Amino acid sequence: MATEDALSGAERITAIFKPTPVPEDHDWHGRLLTASPFFSSLLFTNAGSTARDGCATERNFLSWLRLAIFLDVLGVAVMLSFHFKQEPTEVERRMAFPLGMIFWVLSFLSILAAAAQYFTNVMGYARQKASLGRGRLVKAIRVVLSLVVVCVFGTCITLLVTHASKG
Repeated sequence: MATEDALSGAERITAIFKPTPVPEDHDWHGRLLTASPFFSSLLFTNAGSTARDGCATERNFLSWLRLAIFLDVLGVAVMLSFHFKQEPTEVERRMAFPLGMIFWVLSFLSILAAAAQYFTNVMGYARQKASLGRGRLVKAIRVVLSLVVVCVFGTCITLLVTHASKG
């Protein structure tokens, strides 16, 4: 009796994580991300470079996730210890919280950009359409990356100026 319960439990787990084949018809793509079972892998027809593009999309998502974690850790570090000596100056105390919050917001925007780009590409695979890097999403991602670059360089310059004025 116990082995039957264990087998039925194992079968249930296998059914939850069983890959879901994506059919060729184009009207199914609206329900692609909510397909049952929810935690299953999606199996696309490997036409042309779909497998390679799928791996590239996953690597890109993970790179965005790494950037978001970096920005989050940077925001916490700036908020907790934005000073060079034992006691922070008044300017450092006033700059720490807003600067940390800017990095947290950029971290959140990075996660949103990563998810939007990943799900757009997966929906494109379901419709068997190429992603050419055009449109509003790509422009929004470029804006997010530009904000990240400006904030990181701005923080570096601020730290250099603050450190130079103390020396």
